Amino acid sequence: MPRGMGRRGGRGYWGFPSGPYGILDLLFLVILVYLLFKLFIAAAVYLVALIVLVLIWRAIRGYGRAAWPGGYRW
Repeated sequence: MPRGMGRRGGRGYWGFPSGPYGILDLLFLVILVYLLFKLFIAAAVYLVALIVLVLIWRAIRGYGRAAWPGGYRW
């Protein structure tokens, strides 16, 4: 084990680093989770819009017809 780590390896009771670096790590994790949540919310809006557009497209074009002019070629 490197010098200065102590008997517990410089980590707190739950295995998380203690002291100022532990607070920085915790702050970094909270910011990371917050940004990922914000990205998820932004992407969810576009996903809902895409689903609505597909439903409108199918309502206009009809369910039984092909989605492109050439039709299905099996």
